[in-house]
Amino acid sequence: MKLRGWLICNGFLTGAKFSEHTRMLMRSAEKNGIDMTCLSNADVIYSVSEDGIKFFVPLPDFVLFWDKDVRLAYALESAGIRCFNSAKTIELCDDKALSYEIFAKAGIKIPKTFFAPLTFENVGYQSEDYFRFAGEQLGYPLVLKERFGSFGKQVYLINSPEELFEKVRERAPRPMLMQELIKTSYGKDLRVNIVGGEVVATMLRTAPPNDFRANVTAGGKMELYEPTEEEKNIAIACSEAVGADFSGVDLMFGEDGPVVCEINSNAYIKNITALTGVNIADKIFEHIKRSILP
Repeated sequence: MKLRGWLICNGFLTGAKFSEHTRMLMRSAEKNGIDMTCLSNADVIYSVSEDGIKFFVPLPDFVLFWDKDVRLAYALESAGIRCFNSAKTIELCDDKALSYEIFAKAGIKIPKTFFAPLTFENVGYQSEDYFRFAGEQLGYPLVLKERFGSFGKQVYLINSPEELFEKVRERAPRPMLMQELIKTSYGKDLRVNIVGGEVVATMLRTAPPNDFRANVTAGGKMELYEPTEEEKNIAIACSEAVGADFSGVDLMFGEDGPVVCEINSNAYIKNITALTGVNIADKIFEHIKRSILP
């Protein structure tokens, strides 16, 4: 039986980085004997009515869902299509607040975190009391993050209450959170890639000068790194906590051991594949075949 799958990417993210990544996944699918079609989230049209969900294109055997359009992922699953990763996993990973809550319940170490209260467009925050209290509890400098974001964007180092209030007013009503700064990991972290519950590749990332974010896309450097058993176990625990088939877990170096920075349900794998020589795309398709084929 030859599997027929879709690779779903976002139709509105263009550029060499995204197209190269797509080609890498498509080459791996062909190598693994899978009949794969690359579609954007805008290509898969469906409607919802009292009669249920109706798709206007023939559906595949499975979907490799490399996007965050979680509504589409849920619709495909409602039609009986297996998505890698699942809609729930994508939702948990995309919203940093949800993933931190999941990790906290699982007893996985995360930075001390305060979630900004919900506000609305043209309203913002008319009182700074909540943020003042959070800042006093966390100490300065602290990290302000938007709950939805990628590639190290929407992450800010805040050095004072005045700076916090200014940035919060600027970014409102976007959902945000505040975290303690893990000073022992300033400018460096680990990216650990998990597939099928196993660590397949790890790299050490170091921030460019005058930055605390270690994302390679933001100009950081990458090096080979052999993770400890504790680092492996924590990364695997994170991936299992959100039910991921595959993930990229970012770990910081805490004073008493690893601290989870975040988890990515569709982390870009081109850089770590080039660094380590491990073809993560192959690992993903091998996992998909094991999961579907008898």
